[in-house]
Amino acid sequence: MAIRAHRFQPFRQPRSRAIFAAGVCALLMACGGPTPDNGPGTDAANGPTADPSSVATGRPQAAMLPVTNPADGWEISTDGVGPVRAGMTLGQVKQTLGDGYQFQDIPNFMSDFGAIAVTQGGEPELYLVYFSAEPIRDRDRVPFLMTDQPHHRTAAGVHAGMTIADAAQRYGRATLNYNLDNEGYEYVQFENAPADLTFRTDGSPGNYAGLYGSETASEGSTDRYRPDAMIQFIWVDAYRRTLGSGTPTAPQTDGASGSSEAYRTADRALNETYQRVMGALGGDRPEELRTAQRAWIVLRDRQCDLTAAAAGDRDGCLTALTRQRTAELEGFLKGDPSDEVTPTPRLGTVVLSGQPINCDDPQSTPEINGCAAYAADRDADRTAALVQEVRSQRPQLQAALDDADRAWQAFRDAHCEMATAPNRGGTGFLAFLSSCQGAIARQQYQAIASLKP
Repeated sequence: MAIRAHRFQPFRQPRSRAIFAAGVCALLMACGGPTPDNGPGTDAANGPTADPSSVATGRPQAAMLPVTNPADGWEISTDGVGPVRAGMTLGQVKQTLGDGYQFQDIPNFMSDFGAIAVTQGGEPELYLVYFSAEPIRDRDRVPFLMTDQPHHRTAAGVHAGMTIADAAQRYGRATLNYNLDNEGYEYVQFENAPADLTFRTDGSPGNYAGLYGSETASEGSTDRYRPDAMIQFIWVDAYRRTLGSGTPTAPQTDGASGSSEAYRTADRALNETYQRVMGALGGDRPEELRTAQRAWIVLRDRQCDLTAAAAGDRDGCLTALTRQRTAELEGFLKGDPSDEVTPTPRLGTVVLSGQPINCDDPQSTPEINGCAAYAADRDADRTAALVQEVRSQRPQLQAALDDADRAWQAFRDAHCEMATAPNRGGTGFLAFLSSCQGAIARQQYQAIASLKP
């Protein structure tokens, strides 16, 4: 069924808790924190910069090791971990590794993320990390790869269990940061490390690897750290590496699906707008926006999977939805959208609770609430009818339609919870909530209408 805004029903908590609006930095790391102190007291552990030709480009400099035995050591690069390539689906990973590996699902691996532990002989060699908004299926691409095994190494020899000081000798100056809003995880960035690799330290709140002077602030950044500070995990951001690729293992090149200049321009604009809105919101709303953005990412991928299956234009879908989301977020910079009820098509006179109400000119808060809820229901019914029509006309799209429909509902709940937060508890809250829900239903209608034969 398509999404439905239930009239006069209390607001539900969002079912989707999926990240990442704007790159793995916004999801996994504490971006936008204080500028590191590069003055007196800078730790001397940061060694000479590694050869830029080997590490600064963010692209693998050597072929991946053609091994499937993890005991031999797998190479970690922006292209993957050993035989597990960035952009593979879960099914492709299973097929590549074969029957000698076990796959154990860990739904609550960390905040907003689940993971599939890839084990051999009971020892996890690799974690296939996914957004927890949607259970990962064999046909889904794996967004992130993560390992804590010291025998898996980058081309520069960096591995989990290595001291940050030693890694800095290979990748250049290290900057550590934490963010208490991100469960207090601490990460380290190296000046010349490949762009799609993320390094998490062995630090934790109260015992961080970095020397921040004070850990009472909500976030911090420093280039000084304990001599014994270590890398605990290495992440490969397969999500960004293959973002939007129509072929799961295809590299991003100009003209490839999801990697056109138009899409890259739209994606940069969304990233910039998202960060600006995050900085402008107060209270709990930044975290609510982060949740909504993660749900939007799932929606975007599901809808564009559907569009690609129907019309083959995944790149155009990605670009259009990204521009639409940017415009949506820009509304929070121009004036809080929660202050307005989104205009809807004229309703005329409708019967609410047995009474005729002119919804083009409601005269009281109850009438405004009732008319807004009526309009949202109408939008949801109209969209549901369209989904059923397309399902009957194009039965081969049923599975993709269902996936996209669930993603639209999850995004609606998460986005409208954030967008209407200032109105909670007010007498007109139902109008604001219904207005938001109706607007999302109309967006879905437009996206599905393009799939009609």
